[in-house]
Amino acid sequence: FLVYMKGFPKHTVKEDIWKFFVNCRIADNGNGIYFDHDGTGKLVGLAFIEFENHRAMQNALQFNGTMIGPHRIEVGPSHPDELSAMFRAHKNIKSGDTCVILKNLPRQIKQKEIEDFFRGIKILDNSIKFVCNEKGDTTDVGYVEFKSTEDCRNAIKKSGSKIGH
Repeated sequence: FLVYMKGFPKHTVKEDIWKFFVNCRIADNGNGIYFDHDGTGKLVGLAFIEFENHRAMQNALQFNGTMIGPHRIEVGPSHPDELSAMFRAHKNIKSGDTCVILKNLPRQIKQKEIEDFFRGIKILDNSIKFVCNEKGDTTDVGYVEFKSTEDCRNAIKKSGSKIGH
């Protein structure tokens, strides 16, 4: 239940996204917001927002063309591959980055298996997320947010290891 959002002011924060999508339930208690940035960490006016369900996503799509000050906002349906591409483009972890994308996960993987895989690395509470298709079934993509950049770097070192098998 993913949309893209383009054209917002470059100083936008999560709270602004919450206010913009009033009455639309953003996934993970409002934390299902992923900003794109340039190589220096500055926002580029693109974000992906994950919603709790299909209805919330459909409601969010109604905000396409809405203005924020002088900025006309574009909102459209997205696919997890687009979010994955954004994360691939930012594969070099910078100070402050704490989220990793997990790909090629077993379809029936459970949160506990992710926690076990990253045992010893501090994961934020309620920050393991799985991408779902339009039917609500989990795909082979997930995200984990860690407590620090250092924890995130340690997690990335496990890249290529088997999980949940």
